[in-house]
Amino acid sequence: MGKIENKRGVSLVLSYVLLIVIVVGISITVFQVLKKLSQVTPTPECPDSVMMSIEDYSCEASSINLTVKNRGLFDIDGFTIRGAVSPAEKPVLPLEYDNRPLSAEKGVYFFKFSINSALKPNMVSIQNFSYSSFNPKSLGIIELEPFVMQGDEQVFCEKAVITKKLDGC
Repeated sequence: MGKIENKRGVSLVLSYVLLIVIVVGISITVFQVLKKLSQVTPTPECPDSVMMSIEDYSCEASSINLTVKNRGLFDIDGFTIRGAVSPAEKPVLPLEYDNRPLSAEKGVYFFKFSINSALKPNMVSIQNFSYSSFNPKSLGIIELEPFVMQGDEQVFCEKAVITKKLDGC
């Protein structure tokens, strides 16, 4: 008779063990599902300390010769360049790099076109751009927006945009 009375205690312990195993299994499953759902690819961003300046410029015959300098802490892979006839207008017309490859987009300049690499910090680059498609053939303002490459993607540095009003172009 003594053995039958002890079976009730074993049954109670076994039910607690099963309850704990079920709760742990459910929590692991929920964790894995939430982990999968929360994996969001980060949006590429331009580093905060990207800074470029226009050191000098000169204009002649519907083209502008620009001297730009990397004043930031990171390499700059290129920039977009847009202009407008009047300094009061927003620069939206792309300027053309004189020696751009046919595959390059108009208004987009990569430093690899001329110096075979990105523009390193404190490095200077001199390039010639054409605005012969403007009507009239004058240039009152330009805007440069640097970008860096992250993989195959251009990441534009909206905080580092340079706008310069021009005299004599």
